[in-house]
Amino acid sequence: MAVSVWDEEQVMGDEPPADLAVRLWAETARALIGLDATATVSVDCDDPDTEMKLRVAGYQVGEVEHQDEEDEETVLVEREGRLDDLLEPVLRLPPNAPLGVLAVGDGKGVDLDFGAGLDVWGPGALAALRRAAEEVGIALKERPAEE
Repeated sequence: MAVSVWDEEQVMGDEPPADLAVRLWAETARALIGLDATATVSVDCDDPDTEMKLRVAGYQVGEVEHQDEEDEETVLVEREGRLDDLLEPVLRLPPNAPLGVLAVGDGKGVDLDFGAGLDVWGPGALAALRRAAEEVGIALKERPAEE
């Protein structure tokens, strides 16, 4: 997976393989933010079954700032709490269920947007992505970011 490295605190990657994308996102968040850290996890979905599974797990419908007409069927659900507890319900979903997932906490974040890629920021971002990619079995091809 190709990644553009701005510096140790900002990395943007191409879209990971679909079957491993959510797991890479979760492992990166665990490595960057920390298992026991308080965080907010947001999930974009367009499937009522996915939304219901997450709502049963304590996620609530969040506000979408800029919703396009084509995104009217998309729902944002989110929850705040201990990061590892928040990741588990998302990891139980089918790999293609979420359209995007975001984890933020303590000034750090991991954002996976299917169709756009993976964005990791905050102190230790590059190291966290390297660890997570190794854990998941994805080879990273690092390149300097183009401005």
